[in-house]
Amino acid sequence: MLIRTFVLLTFLLSCSHGPLRTPASVDFSQSDGSCNSSTTHLFQNVTGNKRSELSELVSQRIKNYSPLTHRDETFGIEFEGIMPIDLSDIDIMEAIKPAIAKHFKIDLSDIRIKQDEIRTSLNFLIDGEINHWEIHRELFDVPSGFKNIEFTSSILEIQDLELYYSLLKILKDSGVKQYPRRGGIHVHYGVPHISIDAINIIYKVIADLDSEIRSFYKVSSEREPLGKIDNIALNIIGRLQGKQILGNISAIKAKKLIRYAPIFKTLEFRMLGSSLDPEEVRHVVEFTKEFIYKVLSKDEKLINYLTESEKISFHGLLKVLNLETKK
Repeated sequence: MLIRTFVLLTFLLSCSHGPLRTPASVDFSQSDGSCNSSTTHLFQNVTGNKRSELSELVSQRIKNYSPLTHRDETFGIEFEGIMPIDLSDIDIMEAIKPAIAKHFKIDLSDIRIKQDEIRTSLNFLIDGEINHWEIHRELFDVPSGFKNIEFTSSILEIQDLELYYSLLKILKDSGVKQYPRRGGIHVHYGVPHISIDAINIIYKVIADLDSEIRSFYKVSSEREPLGKIDNIALNIIGRLQGKQILGNISAIKAKKLIRYAPIFKTLEFRMLGSSLDPEEVRHVVEFTKEFIYKVLSKDEKLINYLTESEKISFHGLLKVLNLETKK
């Protein structure tokens, strides 16, 4: 049976902090495969005109893959925060159970909550597949009287996102607190057919706008900027040809704003600090969704902005994506 979840696999590779999918080979059929020269210098310190370097990379890479023509999007969202030491994970799962039952139109009796020494999970069947939500602990320091919490969704579709935002309020009302110093919101976007060229474009844009993104989303200083580590990761990709599995670069443990897990076909955006504010989370989810989709679909307005503008900024990128430029 296909398990419709990413959280179990997340735990199994917990060092990578991300939702995972069934392993599959990466599609390079529409890439020229000549990645070594471009990726070698992709994330080295940039001097001079950033725009011209980005413009050149986008202009070259955009030609090497066919545009995505339909939206069939899946997401996973993780919240990292803290909770009072006397608040139990089961209490939280019981609090969110009615909202989940209502959204998926199932009976409360169909939902099972299980707990072991590692995790607490909430499970039910939808169309024969297991829908799995989870709470577990990550290893980071917390204030006295609290323990940390990572609340991880099942795989979500577009119509499920509003449910997740509503659950954040339930978590807050139950006593869970945001902890921006160490925690964050991680948004995972399924990319089953992404090419190396699209990855290069996405990584390069985020790398160039790193400081602006950190300021806008109040990213914890614990998140290291894109740079040497990702350069190594993409060089690994660049050595491989055809449809070989790329190797799990998520084993590189740098805490950065974005991570591609090639074995499991997801891009993870780690841009927002720990937050229980539904509108803050909604904004970063919408940015993740629109930016990745428009790179993959080769959106003309976005590509023109990246290749022709005299100055690229995060504010300008948000405007191109038709997103709010203030939080």
